Amino acid sequence: MYIDTATDAILKGISKCLVNSLDDNSRKRFYAEYYLNNDAELESALYDNLYAEYAYVKGTQKKGITDGE
Repeated sequence: MYIDTATDAILKGISKCLVNSLDDNSRKRFYAEYYLNNDAELESALYDNLYAEYAYVKGTQKKGITDGE
């Protein structure tokens, strides 16, 4: 799926904010659960998850799927 540069920047910004907001215990837990070694890897993993959610929502909007269906 194509993602425009504005959306890409927003998702990267959210990922960075999430990483920056973690305390040391939470950060270590994420590293262990996702087999990561540093903040850059965690930021990338969060971005990938946000992108997947974004793509899913965009896909459902194209198909006209709503909560009531």
